[in-house]
Parts: sequence; C-alpha cells; structure tokens
Amino acid sequence: MKKHYRKIIYILFLSLILVSCSSKTESVKTEEIKSVEEVELESVERIENVKITVTGDIMYHPGTFNSNINEETGKYDFRFFYNDMEKYIQAADLMIGNYETTSTPTRELSDYPMFNTPENSIEDLKNAGFDILTTANNHCLDSKVQGVKDTIDALDKYGIKHTGTWKDGEKDYLIEEVNGIKIGVLAYTERFNGLEVILADNEKGMVSPLDETQIEKDIKELKDKNVDIILVFPHWGEEYMEMPTEKQKELGHKMLNWGADMVLGSHPHVVQPVEKVEVDGKDKYIVYSLGNSISGQRKEFLGIEGVEVGLFVEMEFTKDFKKDTTEIKNINFVPTYVRDDRSSGKIQYKTQAMVDYLEGGSLRETVSSGELNKILNLRTKVINVLEAMEYDSGL
Repeated sequence: MKKHYRKIIYILFLSLILVSCSSKTESVKTEEIKSVEEVELESVERIENVKITVTGDIMYHPGTFNSNINEETGKYDFRFFYNDMEKYIQAADLMIGNYETTSTPTRELSDYPMFNTPENSIEDLKNAGFDILTTANNHCLDSKVQGVKDTIDALDKYGIKHTGTWKDGEKDYLIEEVNGIKIGVLAYTERFNGLEVILADNEKGMVSPLDETQIEKDIKELKDKNVDIILVFPHWGEEYMEMPTEKQKELGHKMLNWGADMVLGSHPHVVQPVEKVEVDGKDKYIVYSLGNSISGQRKEFLGIEGVEVGLFVEMEFTKDFKKDTTEIKNINFVPTYVRDDRSSGKIQYKTQAMVDYLEGGSLRETVSSGELNKILNLRTKVINVLEAMEYDSGL
C-alpha cells in the first residue's frame, strides 16, 4: 500500500513539474511577443505635442487683500485674479507660475517685506487652472523653516505640483508626463534676503540656491532620466532693471548649453528681454524676466514704471517618437497688465491680457481714457523691451 501511495505521489510531483515548466515557457513566449510589439510600436511614426504656459511672480501685497472677503467662507477672496486670463490658462496642458510668498498658520498674515498668505490663495490658484508653482525665490524663507514645510503641505493639499523647496532636504525632481512627453522643471533663487543663515546644516537642502555646479548636475540628471523638455526657472537679477545683468546672460547661456530648453527668469518685477539662442541646431530661449504676474506694486506707489506688467509665455513643443527628438514648435508672448478694478465697489486686482485693450478688444471700453493710454503705452514699452536683444516677438 505504501508503494502504491509513493507511486501516486511521484506521478503528482512529475505533473507539477510539467505544469510549472509549461507555465514558464508560456510566460517567456508572452514576454517575447510583448517585446516584439514594443519594437513594432517604436518603428511606427508618432508625433505628439504639449502646450506649456508660464507666468512670473505671484505676490500678495496689501492691494491684493484689501477688504475682499468671500462671504460664504469668511476668507480672503483671490478668485478674481485670473478670471480674465481663463482662455490662456485653459488652453495649456501645464500652467506654471512662481509663488513668491509663504503660507503657514503659525504666523499672522503679512505682506511686504515678510510675506505670509492664507492657504486658500493656493486653492484659488488651483481652481484658476495652475498645475505647477515654483517656490525658489527670495521670500521662500519669510516664515522660516516651518513656513517652508507648511507651504509645501498647502500645495500638496490642493493638488498643485511644486519645486524649489523641499520639506526633508532631499531634492525630488519634478517630472511631468503629457502625451508621452516628459517635462522636467527646475527652480533656483539667487537670494534669500539674508535668511539662509537660519538654516542648520541638515536643513540647507530644503532650499535651492542659484549654484552653477548644482544646476549643471541637475540638468544632466534630468537628461539621464530621459526627460524630453527641461524648463529652468531662475529667480535672479536686479529689481526694477529692464536689462539683464552680465551674470544673468552668462549663466543663461550656460544652462542652455548644459541641456535646458527654456530659461524663464523672475525677480526684477519688470519685464526683461527675450533672447533666442541656437544650440546644436535647436532653437532655445531665455526670458530674462517674466515680470509681475499678479502683485500690488504700482507706479503710483513706487514711482517705477512697468511694475504692473508681466508675461504669459505660451510654448508648444513637439516630439517625434521615431526619431526620439523634441523641439519647440511655437512660442507666443502675451503681455499682461495688473488692473486695479473698482467697478464692483471693491478693490480687485486682476491680471488681464493687454491685447484685450486694443481696438475692438473686450476690455477697451471698461477703463477711462487715461488708464487706456497708460495700458497702451506700457504695451508699446514691453514690446520694445522684449525685442531689445534683437529678438522679434511678433507682437
């Protein structure tokens, strides 16, 4: 009887081995078929596009707060900031701006020179259509280390991607994929308003200084990760200067040569020129300063012309998957104006496209003749600035 059982067990054991081998063989065949399919897909013509729109400094001065309270929530209301830019924002696959403030409940709300903004400002930016906010700027430490952490928590809470500061001090590369195209976003700041001294040695990795060695390393890291488009956002230059410094120009060209596709600067609070540069047969661009996207800065307060002006830069990239090449297909510059709108009985600062104030534009009849002249003169001025380095903006 025991021999009979042994024989049965032996037959079952052999059967299990045969089933296992058959399964493994089938698995190998499946993998081989999948591999062949992948090879065939790679050989098929495939072209994809992605549209990325960027804007400059998003700041919360007293003029952006005023007495605007959302009656339903009891919170400050920032929903109107970008209502008039909706068509530009919604047309983008990715909408990116620079969040030049902090958001922490551990401090009272504050404006210049130590910004702290309620977190629903981030919620309102998300609802307006922003996908990514950079946080590397000279105000990122205004609420100290806790402020860096709380700001990141608020961005995460409302589903906005971010880069430029990190909670744990470990750089986490921001790579977004749209239509199979990988976009890498890097952000750095030249200044911290002297607050970098508060960082302990184990906290220095929480911020992103404008360090050439690190920038070159980061660009090459993204290249190694097979990123198709690299956007670099340096917070640099001199405030209120319409022309870039020699340092900006030198570093901007270096970043393109290292592998960046677009350099998109901020901090001067006025628009600076655009430079088109050919690198290895590809067109690349440096926007030295995008100006103010939204802020409370105005000529009547500062005596400085152009602080109400910014840019929306619309970029369309195309990728040829068969050739594994990506290049910029179209680029469009939309000069913007921050309007002090009091038509509702409240003071509301709104970012608006200057083109809407031209003859036949939707906003032309909504302002006085004096403000219309100011806007049109500023539009002429910003076009001249954009083209100051022999680049034809087409405006």
